[in-house]
Parts: sequence; structure tokens; C-alpha cells
Amino acid sequence: MTDCKLCKRRVCAKDILKHVKQQHPSCKIFTAEMKEMSLTDFEYGEQGEWFAPFVVHGQFLWEVTSIHPASKLLIETFYAVPNGKPKDKLYCKVMFDSEETKFVSKINLNLDPDVDDDENSVTIPWRTVPNYVDSDGKFFHKIQITKK
Repeated sequence: MTDCKLCKRRVCAKDILKHVKQQHPSCKIFTAEMKEMSLTDFEYGEQGEWFAPFVVHGQFLWEVTSIHPASKLLIETFYAVPNGKPKDKLYCKVMFDSEETKFVSKINLNLDPDVDDDENSVTIPWRTVPNYVDSDGKFFHKIQITKK
């Protein structure tokens, strides 16, 4: 069993994709390609959390973006939903790009569902975060997940 990050409902891990498609039809499901993503209702300096589902090479993952103003961190964390033994090693590239700044991080994703959050996380320097927010208040970044 696993939790749906969108509604907190307990769902059989092998059925999480079906659940997201049926219960959250307006939610975009991302794939391996480099995709530009935006976070709506983004308030710099305000605590917040956003969730995005990914399906890459048969593996379902949750991407969670968290703002922690007290610690001055913006963190991208990836959680694998177990659906049998992983067949592939996955790598993640997170890119933030603006006229002022470019930040790129690549990590090897640990597909163990019990992995420590820090191992599958990218921390973005707080002082650069406003550079990636547009005039409408949307926070933009790109994510690409590939296999070895």
C-alpha cells in the first residue's frame, strides 16, 4: 500500500497510476522527457508543498517540491512507489534557468521506498529562488528522468 500525495488516500502500489488517472484527471502525469514545470500559487518566503506524478520506464515516482522558509530551503524530493523489483537505474536532472542564474543538479535516484529523503533530494539555494518566479507568481523549473 502507498499514499496518494494528492488526496492522502491509501492505494495499492500497483494501482497508483490508475488511481491518479481516475481520481485526479486534471493532474498532469510527467514522463522522462525534459519538461518545464510550474508551481502555481508560489509565494516566496511562505511555506508550501506541491506534488507531481512521474511515470518513467514503468516506475511511478512522486516529485515533491517543498519550501521551508525558516531553514531558507527549497527542496525537490523524489519518492519511488514500489511496483516490484526495479529493472533500471534512474537518474534525475533538475534545472532552474533564468537570465540571472542557472542551477543544474543531477542525482542517481534510489528506488528503495524506504530510502532517506536526503538521498533523493535536490536543495536549491534560497537566494536564487526569486530568479525563477515569473511576473504571474509561477515558479518554473525543468526535470528530466532517464535510465542508465
